[in-house]
Amino acid sequence: MPKQVPLSDFRAVRIVLEPDDFALGAEEPDPPPSDLIRKDTWFGISNLPDDVAIRTSGHNGKALGEVHWLWGKWVEAAGENPDDPLFAPMLDACDDLQSSTFCALHGFYRAGFSALRNVLEVITLGSCGALNQTAQYANYRSGSAEFRFGTACDRLSNMPSLGVFNRRMRDAGYRSLWDARDRGLDGGYARLLYKELCNYAHTRPGFAEADLWESNGPIYARKAFLDWYYSYLRTVSVCVVSILLGRASADRSALAELFIDDPNVLPSDVLKAFEFAQALCRF
Repeated sequence: MPKQVPLSDFRAVRIVLEPDDFALGAEEPDPPPSDLIRKDTWFGISNLPDDVAIRTSGHNGKALGEVHWLWGKWVEAAGENPDDPLFAPMLDACDDLQSSTFCALHGFYRAGFSALRNVLEVITLGSCGALNQTAQYANYRSGSAEFRFGTACDRLSNMPSLGVFNRRMRDAGYRSLWDARDRGLDGGYARLLYKELCNYAHTRPGFAEADLWESNGPIYARKAFLDWYYSYLRTVSVCVVSILLGRASADRSALAELFIDDPNVLPSDVLKAFEFAQALCRF
């Protein structure tokens, strides 16, 4: 039988913010509920995700603390300059990072992976636009034109302003982050990671929620959670390299703190990419 979480556990108590807790909005008291949800509907919606959140947070506190810290550091690294070409993309990505964590905490792993795909896409496109501010990118930001991830990668891979970076990667025996697959060689890691995350975003066979749960759900699936966790770290780290190269001026020290300098998490080409990006940005 289901049981309530004891009130001695801080996770058992819900908190409602007051109007003056928000940065924007009116400060008048909230009106009372005007169309309160039925109790059975509430529990029908929330029981399973709540169960997963309690189990996940009971066994993965360190991982959740790390991704939450990275999200906060991402907000700091975005800065406060709306004229920075990467300011808006970083804020958009910030929302997806937060959404990704919330979904994974509650057992919706496929949705969590899908949000990471959005992060990688918006930052790759944003970095391309920051380095090469074409009409196509401006129209994409205004919502009047399409701009594809593959197109952005093609441009970053061949962009003159990134010639030194791309050449150093290739001379070191690696593919650059955005290189296309060529004559049996795998594409760059940004493309490989995007392809992997697309499996979840498009609910391809083997990557649906039921595949990750190996059941109906949502339920807590430790392997799926850890796969998401490492994908989160890799996505943030790849994006850090793109942002470092795409920002002409910014507090790059805050960005550098976001990079996961761990060979057990990142492949050697991403570690090398960060090393070259640091050198080119004159840390």
